[in-house]
Amino acid sequence: MVTLLNKLDNGTVLAPPSRTFLLELMGRCATGNRRIRSLLPAGTLVEDKTGTLDGVTNDVGFITMPDGRRVALAVFARGGRDRQPGIAEVSRIIYDRFADSAQNALTFSMRMR
Repeated sequence: MVTLLNKLDNGTVLAPPSRTFLLELMGRCATGNRRIRSLLPAGTLVEDKTGTLDGVTNDVGFITMPDGRRVALAVFARGGRDRQPGIAEVSRIIYDRFADSAQNALTFSMRMR
């Protein structure tokens, strides 16, 4: 799924108008407020698609980091809707890791000047 998301992001699987349309739809996803976006800082851009079927709760999409980088993630959890907090926690860990790496790179860059 992350490979597909990366192909979607770099424009290799859809024509530009279709890609734009799909990402706009994903950006308006309203069913995942307790999943990927739940624990992220207010205002973080999330473009995702949720799914719940036969005891499996999913959320896949992109988180746009403060520096503009986009992180693709896919979380598939068995156990139904009670797994939504776990999806939120995993998403926050991923967000924090990428935010920390950007901050560390910036600090290193500033020290080198």
